[in-house]
Amino acid sequence: LAYSSFQHTMTPVDLTSLPGFVAIDEARFSLDLTGNLPGATFFNENVPGGVAIDGNPDVVPATPVNNPWLQISTDEGSFIQITSASETDGELSYYYKDDDANDPDDTGDGRSFGDSGLSITNTTTRYFVIESFQYFLSGNQANRGNEFFEKSTTPPLVKVTLMAPHAIYLPLVTTNN
Repeated sequence: LAYSSFQHTMTPVDLTSLPGFVAIDEARFSLDLTGNLPGATFFNENVPGGVAIDGNPDVVPATPVNNPWLQISTDEGSFIQITSASETDGELSYYYKDDDANDPDDTGDGRSFGDSGLSITNTTTRYFVIESFQYFLSGNQANRGNEFFEKSTTPPLVKVTLMAPHAIYLPLVTTNN
């Protein structure tokens, strides 16, 4: 589902066909960027001041995960993602890797530039859904992740006011027949 600068995705993860003896060590859902993002900054609840996405490793604590959101801000625009993993009994943590060293185990270009998302470990659940809300903002935004997290997890407040009934008088037209 997408509208204007908003996108909502639901990704079902169905591992029920795996044999019972197969253990799921980790499931990771992350977004790896290109190395050509000068001035890019990564934010989440554990690094509210942000870290530069520059290919140099940074310390981004994996826990706690209280409000699972991340934000990437660049001169070209900003991206905020709120993610939830339903029906999993695993341990949720943030995943973040910013390292331009060649890594043969890395997919894509073999390097990680602000590779960020969530990781689920020690789950016995074979079916769960990853739900994401993505917001695309103009300009290089300061940290607004928690603001958007609150908006996405708080239902809108609707105020209903009963208005006093008003009598409406319509003209009566009769004919002399």
